[in-house]
Amino acid sequence: PADGQSLMNYMISNGYTTEQLATVGLITNANNGEYQDIFRGRLMFPIKNLDGKIAGFGGRSLGDIQPKYVNSPTTPIFDKGRILYSFDLAKESIKSDGVVIVEGYTDVIMAHQNKFTNVVCPMGTALTSYQTAILTKIAPQVTLAKVMLGQVSILNMEALATFGEFLSIV
Repeated sequence: PADGQSLMNYMISNGYTTEQLATVGLITNANNGEYQDIFRGRLMFPIKNLDGKIAGFGGRSLGDIQPKYVNSPTTPIFDKGRILYSFDLAKESIKSDGVVIVEGYTDVIMAHQNKFTNVVCPMGTALTSYQTAILTKIAPQVTLAKVMLGQVSILNMEALATFGEFLSIV
C-alpha cells in the first residue's frame, strides 16, 4: 500500500519495534521525524544471499514514484555488492552451463521462467570484484548481456577483467 505505514503497523502489531524494522531496512525516519515504510507503493522482490536466505528486498514502483527501483539499504545482513540476484537458484546450472549476467530482477525472473536457470544479475549496475570472484570459481563460461555492458563503469571494468578468457558478450 502507498500509505507509507501499513507494513510498519503490521510488524509492530506482531511484536517488532521500530528500531528493529529500521535496522533491517524496512522503514526509515522521514524528514518530519516519523517512521515510514521504505517500499510503499511498490512490487516487492525478496533478495536472497548466496546461501538462499532472505537478506533484503527490492521494490519496483507501481506508478510514477521515483526512483523506479529501490533496494534495501546496506544493513548488517544486506550488502548489494556481495549478492547476485537468484544465485542460490542458479548455482547448480552455472557449474555446468556457465553464467549469463543480465541487468535486473525481471530479466532474471523471465529467464528462469523460460528454463534458462543459469541467469543472475548484480544488485544495481555495479558488478563487483567479490561477485566476479564467486562466479569465476564455479562458472566454466561467463556471458554478459549487452544491456549490462552499457551499464559497466570504469570502476567495475577491473572486475570484468577478472573473467579473462571466460567472458563473452551477447
